[in-house]
Amino acid sequence: MKKSIKTILLICLTVGLLLFLNFAHILPIPGILEGLIFNSEGESWIPTPGNIQVAIDSTSEGGIITLPSLTYDTPEGVIVKKGRSLDMNGATIKPINTGYHAVTLEEASDLWNGKIDCTAVEMGEYAAVRVYPFKEQSLSHPSVTIDNMVLMSHNHQGKGIYLHDDVDMRHIAWVLITRVYFHGFEYGMKFYAETPYEGTPGYGSYVNGNQAQYIYMDSCQYMIHCDDNREDVPSTRVSECAGNQFNMGQFEPSFDQWGGYGFTEIGFYSDGGTNRFHNMFLWDFNMRMRPYGKKSVVLDDDSWGNSVSWTGGPGVWDPNDWDDFGTNNHVYRIGNEEPPEDFPELDEYMLVKQGYTSFGIIQIVFVIIISVIIGMVIVYKVKPPKNNNIQN
Repeated sequence: MKKSIKTILLICLTVGLLLFLNFAHILPIPGILEGLIFNSEGESWIPTPGNIQVAIDSTSEGGIITLPSLTYDTPEGVIVKKGRSLDMNGATIKPINTGYHAVTLEEASDLWNGKIDCTAVEMGEYAAVRVYPFKEQSLSHPSVTIDNMVLMSHNHQGKGIYLHDDVDMRHIAWVLITRVYFHGFEYGMKFYAETPYEGTPGYGSYVNGNQAQYIYMDSCQYMIHCDDNREDVPSTRVSECAGNQFNMGQFEPSFDQWGGYGFTEIGFYSDGGTNRFHNMFLWDFNMRMRPYGKKSVVLDDDSWGNSVSWTGGPGVWDPNDWDDFGTNNHVYRIGNEEPPEDFPELDEYMLVKQGYTSFGIIQIVFVIIISVIIGMVIVYKVKPPKNNNIQN
């Protein structure tokens, strides 16, 4: 009987240890203990990379898909379909193959609370997040939301967020981008209205009226880039990247831990009209950019009616900080300032190593204690009665 008691206790302690390793994300047990992918309609799936897309496709418009806080090595791009929201809940999507956008957002979709790590692949012309063009008549405000995200690349490859309209009679408008950290891309954010060369006269592509705020960006070759190809198509075609607003951003042009010159060629670029860049803090321009002939701001010859205000501190103000080749643009380089004290931070769990985000240490200890108690109860219940050696 003593051997049976030891076996039962050993089993319970083993279960407790597995729970500990699982909830600590040291040895996750797929779909059993750490949580399932689930949607707002009550359906659930085992948390595998392929099931992210299955869950999205199975969810109706207006539904929310929530991921457990794990790392998903995705072999192909995730497409958040029209009207769906993907709450990553602290999870990481990590592409393992080249040739696709890590996440594509369709019309009226959302992406929240996660990390997209593109450091293991060659990004080329692809993006961590691409917003696909949609029809104007179906828009609401905001049409797409990207909130509380960390986007990572390496060697200045790819784009962090890419609003690319290359379809006739489509628009990308009223996208809200807020609390996003970018690192290591060729373009941190690129807004590009690329009208096809041939098509119906007067109808083209538009990237208009989008808003980005509370942006953190470092080590990107081009930080914010607004462009259209109106100069490359017939005058009967329309292409417009205009009326976009960028407010409250902090930008660092260099890898701090390596030192040396900055990797940023241009901070803010516009070839469109009436784009607004306000309250921008482009640090270390004088140390990392000016000695190498790089610019904080470039407004190209097709630009018109843009407004830019920023600081390039610390350092001395320099009129060579920018180029304005356009028409009726307004450029204001403010003196050295500090970011406002109320500049919001990303959620704390976005900036630390993934781990105890969904299950804390106290809960883990509680699980182990409960496992031992259950084992003791089982032992007590199966304990045989004493042999009283009753005489006949």
